[in-house]
Amino acid sequence: QITVNRVEAGMLEDGIGYLRIASFGSSTDKEFKEALAKLKSENMKGLIIDLRLNHGGLLTTCVEIAKEIVPKGPIVSIVYRDGSKEEFTSGLEKNDLPMVVLIDGDSASAPSWNWAGKNGVSIQKYPVAKDYTDTQLALQLMMEAGAPAIILTGAFGGRFDHAYSTMFSCAGIGIPCALIDETESLFFVKTDQSASLTFHAIPKAISLLPFTETCSGVTINNVRWPLTDAILTQKSPTAISNELLTGLKALSICTKTGILGVYCYWESP
Repeated sequence: QITVNRVEAGMLEDGIGYLRIASFGSSTDKEFKEALAKLKSENMKGLIIDLRLNHGGLLTTCVEIAKEIVPKGPIVSIVYRDGSKEEFTSGLEKNDLPMVVLIDGDSASAPSWNWAGKNGVSIQKYPVAKDYTDTQLALQLMMEAGAPAIILTGAFGGRFDHAYSTMFSCAGIGIPCALIDETESLFFVKTDQSASLTFHAIPKAISLLPFTETCSGVTINNVRWPLTDAILTQKSPTAISNELLTGLKALSICTKTGILGVYCYWESP
């Protein structure tokens, strides 16, 4: 028997809970309730519910989850072909917990798009058959809007080719860009740049990934395997799975030439 967990949860900084729902399967409501209870036991002050790349599932499961967070009143109603109507309601007296729900084009329904348009939300529409990926188009729009930096979430899951395209697209733009989710992060240090990192949670692994053919003059300190003026190559990436020295929480990295990806991995909470 193979069990697929559809809910991932953890506590972010400042008491903010994070809860991702991959799909609404038959046991997702049970997983959600258990994860929510655990976050509340850790004195959660706010909650992020991530529904991106969620393609739906069982209505009954959605209703059971909604009952845990939607205050007393109607949740959803169904009008059948014969004209009869069924309404699902919540009995939750109140919910004072600040909450944000993250969605994307794959998780938002047609009525949600219509509601956004009627309420003045700017929506850019592109044909499915296009030259650029959705992420590349989003990066371009952000740069045109004058963004000083970009943080991209949800970039590591799913298909490898999508992740590969996203990472190299972010590496090539002209402003600082970082890819971050619950257990992974990736940012870039470019020619004659340096970066200093201070960790609140110690990563299990730190890897240096060349996004150009070579990166020269690479230096990193305060790690188990330090480098000084090293040359790293794409065809033979060797600076993988480094570790902070015991008792230290900070390190510095620099490169003289090339685009160097700095990847960090944390174990799931």
